Amino acid sequence: MKRSTDTVNTTAHTNRRALLVHNNPQLLAEPDVVAFLDNRMTDWDTYDDLELRFVLADEPALLVELVQASQSDIVCLSMGSLVDVTPHTLPAGFLDHVLQHLSVMPSLESLEVGGADLTAQTCTLLQTALQAPNCNVTELTLTNCCLVGAQVVFPQHAPGVTEFKWFQTYKAEPGNTELTRILPSLAGWSSLARLHLFSELIPFNFGVLAQLLQTNRCIQSLYLLSRNVFGPGAPGAPDQQLSPTHLFDVIKRNQTSLIDVSLCLEDFLHPGFNEQMLNLLADCLTTNTTLESVTMPGIQLCSDAAKQAFIRDLWRNHTLISLEPQAPFGLLSPRPIRRNHTWHYRFSSEFVIGAAEAFMRLMGAPVEVGKMVGSNLVSTSIDRIYCGLFMSIVCKATHANAVRLRSACLRDALIRYIAVNDEATCKRTIETMARNKVELVPADKAAVVTEAVRRNSMNCLPAGYAG
Repeated sequence: MKRSTDTVNTTAHTNRRALLVHNNPQLLAEPDVVAFLDNRMTDWDTYDDLELRFVLADEPALLVELVQASQSDIVCLSMGSLVDVTPHTLPAGFLDHVLQHLSVMPSLESLEVGGADLTAQTCTLLQTALQAPNCNVTELTLTNCCLVGAQVVFPQHAPGVTEFKWFQTYKAEPGNTELTRILPSLAGWSSLARLHLFSELIPFNFGVLAQLLQTNRCIQSLYLLSRNVFGPGAPGAPDQQLSPTHLFDVIKRNQTSLIDVSLCLEDFLHPGFNEQMLNLLADCLTTNTTLESVTMPGIQLCSDAAKQAFIRDLWRNHTLISLEPQAPFGLLSPRPIRRNHTWHYRFSSEFVIGAAEAFMRLMGAPVEVGKMVGSNLVSTSIDRIYCGLFMSIVCKATHANAVRLRSACLRDALIRYIAVNDEATCKRTIETMARNKVELVPADKAAVVTEAVRRNSMNCLPAGYAG
């Protein structure tokens, strides 16, 4: 948890005692609370304790003031540890008050909520808060929260949220479909890169999840945990939408943008579940070209024969560079993974960006840009050490393969600049290319323009470039 200890609000102090809603003698007897109320707080090491006390005392205004004063980048609205929180425990209206005042907490980057009732009003406030121009929340975590009412619509847009976590650890009533209702709303979250779903006792609706991953191509990392999964064809599966085959199918057909996947899935009633999952993964990896990292603990419970068959199938994959756990393979990655890793370094993100920077320097970028590039190329990873030499050969090449490789590197660099809205660097790179009559191949240029349009970042492209 990060809080500023050297940036202190020096504006006129708020009358914090006037923010109290309840008469709580026990709260007012705490020395740290009194110090905070009297504007005498100088040590924010007790922030977590104060945060919890204000939640337990149902004092949302004091919590907002605490975040403002401490410049905390994270707040947890829960009656206790998020691991242990139960549904319907967060005081009514508490979350609503915080959401209504999110604009006065610009330091806040992570919002954690436990045991809240998500009413129609709450979801509307959450939608408004997440879309506000001054909202800097990038991580949203909801633990054992409940949608109240069949017509409640979860926020459908969250421009700044890059990571969403949903934890459900209790046994819900039959027919509980909260996560199934929430997932379609995430299709419009334009910056969502990491999705964590923990549904310990309730089966995932893999059909709905697969549809989300197909629709929202920003999602690159997926973490799933459930101890109640129905394997393919498992007896007693109430709905085929609950089968993980839906997830593997869209990954196999490269219909998602997933790079990193963790599948902590169990089916205690089906002894062959883990080997089924391993077979699905092997089949998926034969044609998938996006996954770079896979974690699947169930591999440890598979037979040696199943693991050997899996390794044989891995030779047909050329993009996976990390497989966990390694214990089933003698604490070493299988040979196909090691081969892929050796080949992969040339096309890592470090290499792509480094190649673009080296290209700019070799093509005679302005002096100030050259200094910036030089500083970025000093004492960096092996990827960037190689890229300068490599691009010096490729940047002026006319051979068709070299032109395509140069175009692919520059395309990916521009897309990465667009993704972080680095307008200056993106435009400098394109202008340097134009000055030296170096162009992207048509398909790569179209991909850059498409990405800029999709992210509403046309400002990153020079005037007329998309024409």
